[in-house]
Amino acid sequence: MQQQKSVVAHLFAIVESIEADLMLPLRAHEREDKGGFLSISRQVFCYVDYLGALAANGENSTKNSVAYMNRYFTRANPAYKGKCNLMYSMWRHGTVHEYDPKVFKSEAGGFELRWGANNTSLALNRKWHLKCLCRASEPGCYHWFINLFELVEELRRSVTHFAEDLEQDAKALSKARSSLRKMSAVVDLDKQNPDLLLEAMAVVAQSAGAMDDRGSVVREFADAAAYEAFKAEDWGRQPLT
Repeated sequence: MQQQKSVVAHLFAIVESIEADLMLPLRAHEREDKGGFLSISRQVFCYVDYLGALAANGENSTKNSVAYMNRYFTRANPAYKGKCNLMYSMWRHGTVHEYDPKVFKSEAGGFELRWGANNTSLALNRKWHLKCLCRASEPGCYHWFINLFELVEELRRSVTHFAEDLEQDAKALSKARSSLRKMSAVVDLDKQNPDLLLEAMAVVAQSAGAMDDRGSVVREFADAAAYEAFKAEDWGRQPLT
């Protein structure tokens, strides 16, 4: 029971982070009537990557992410059905690997499919979410729209559906528990690329101060000698963890 609570509690912490890290900035973008089209959507699909890995085998992949969307975004909004691969390819691959969403064209189909987005919570704008509009001035040109408020809320609802499944499906819970352990594991630098270890050692060697368990700086090191004195005096009296 405790293990179940830990995984489900983790998902509800993700719901809280969606509110703090996505919805709050989105409201600011709406208030200022400025931007957010790429940053908010990019973040949404980074969450999808993580959730897809958590629901599957602990590994990030297009397959796992699209599978997550097919299962949980379609429950949040049935309009995603049959379009999750396209949505992920347009918005995730475009904004994460490049700058903006992908544009697709088909000579055989005689069309070009572009993207569109709006960042307001008004119903008259929300209603165009996942709707396709043709461009009156360009035959064969289409724009597939998202509303950022709808997108963020669908992400949030997808997580609650995921949590519901874990509470009711022992097999899914076991898989998510295993994935969470894998994804949360501390990286052993001694087994990684030696260049990564050298850079980490350089960061540690340049420690500028000490903080308490609440994250407040309680001591600053004027130089390397002060840091070495701290290690000898303060850490020298404490057992290594």
